[in-house]
Amino acid sequence: MACFDFIVMIQDRQQLAVLESAAGTSIHSLKDMEIAIQKVFDRTVSQGAVGIKSRLAYDRRIRYEKVPPSDAERAFNRILGGRADTPPDDKAARQLQDYLMHQLLRNASERRLVAQFHTGFQSGQVNTIMDTNPALLNNVIMEYPQVRFDLFHGGYPYSSELATLAKNKLSAFGPH
Repeated sequence: MACFDFIVMIQDRQQLAVLESAAGTSIHSLKDMEIAIQKVFDRTVSQGAVGIKSRLAYDRRIRYEKVPPSDAERAFNRILGGRADTPPDDKAARQLQDYLMHQLLRNASERRLVAQFHTGFQSGQVNTIMDTNPALLNNVIMEYPQVRFDLFHGGYPYSSELATLAKNKLSAFGPH
């Protein structure tokens, strides 16, 4: 499994340089970033990766809204095109993160990869448990039917929500 959280959580030019290095290309726009993500995916899959893994439940709420490309581009420009000493505002950071997670899932879907997400109570960590409810992933689970989702920790204490997600996915798309 390959963890691409470093891509979703990019908030400054220094962090963006890590993706540029991994992709072997420079990034000056959101479109450049999408191309870099594809390159990293292609390389990672060619090296044998069978899926992606997200540990972002340790850092943020795991609901990923569908952000229009124009809004994501504005967020990219605000965060990565601005001054290095200006921290991104929460709304712009969230929009870019959500957009990038959808880009990762789209790439996983095209390659029929597994997507693993930490959900529920986190091992050895203190977190905001409501932000890790697997039901928060319902929109992406339904959006990407080719992706096999593996939700860690049984979603505990949200096991009922996890069971409902599984039932709904099987009902909507059939077993994968």
